[in-house]
Parts: sequence; structure tokens; C-alpha cells
Amino acid sequence: CTLDPERFEEPHLSRTSTYCFEARSNTITLAEVEKRTSLKRSTIYSDMAAGKFPQNIQLTDNRVGWLSDEIDKWISERAANRQHQDRGLRLGVEII
Repeated sequence: CTLDPERFEEPHLSRTSTYCFEARSNTITLAEVEKRTSLKRSTIYSDMAAGKFPQNIQLTDNRVGWLSDEIDKWISERAANRQHQDRGLRLGVEII
């Protein structure tokens, strides 16, 4: 992806970062991810390893975080999936 230096408004954000994400997206802690998703640490890391949950990013040597936009998107996708399943059940069709 192409990094646009104009999008980096915060002085602490690197213009040469190997991560390509919206500079305004907030990073959140594991505790916040657990709170938002109602999942526990072991499930989060297991689902990350299986490619079913957003990957964390290394913030420092001893600290990781998740992009709040990615977590919000993951939650929205689950809600949309539920709505499709609910619609199928009302029509008498099982959606797998």
C-alpha cells in the first residue's frame, strides 16, 4: 500500500511505517478487546492464530494493541451474519 504523508497528523506516527492503516484509528488494549467482544484472552489468541480474528500490532517491545476500527468491523460482521441467519430461519431455510 502507499503511505500518504499528509494523512499522518500526529508527530509520533512514522511516515515510513511498515504498517498501513488509517492514522486516526485508535489502538486498544487486550482488556478493551475483551470488553468489546466478550471473548477471553485464550479465545482471542486462538482465533487470531486460526485467521478468524483481527491480528494485533506490536506497539513496543512489551506491548501490543489492536486497531479499534478492525475490532469494530469484526463485531459488525458477526452482527450482519446473525441477521442473515435470522432472516433464513424466518423463511424456513437453514443458512450454513
